[in-house]
Amino acid sequence: GNYNFNLKVSPSIAITQQLNENSILFGNISHGFSNPTLEELLLPSNKINTNIKPEEGWNFEIGSRGKLINNKINYSIAIFQMNVKNLLVARRIGEDQYVGVNAGKTSYKGVELSVNYNILKNNAIRIFQNHNLSFNNYRFKDFVDFDKDYSGNKLPGVPSFTYNSSLNI
Repeated sequence: GNYNFNLKVSPSIAITQQLNENSILFGNISHGFSNPTLEELLLPSNKINTNIKPEEGWNFEIGSRGKLINNKINYSIAIFQMNVKNLLVARRIGEDQYVGVNAGKTSYKGVELSVNYNILKNNAIRIFQNHNLSFNNYRFKDFVDFDKDYSGNKLPGVPSFTYNSSLNI
């Protein structure tokens, strides 16, 4: 089969403002899209699903990055919201059989915080810790699949909270 998607343009605009010698404020607005994979496009009959559309969304983000305590601590904090339409999800249609479907509109809201602490830094060795924390509120805004309404539900498989930490030598 042969199938094409319409041309997509993805603009992006970003600004940064130096607050002082150790910190900046940033913001950005950007558009993005993702075409369906071959697995999402193909129906079990090996025909192309011409009803499926690319995922498309707008991201809005504001945050700050900087250094503290004589450059021993580097930080980054960001607040974001991404609005996506036509999220690609898998619909189970049989034993080990799935088809790709578009899930209406979704909303991704969150806060991300990253801190890097330099414990020791010289010519021979560097020891530092990384800490990453995120709070996520990812939800279906408008998704009805057959007779089931998932609107307002959390997106499956996305934790509301994550924390990662590492010690690097």
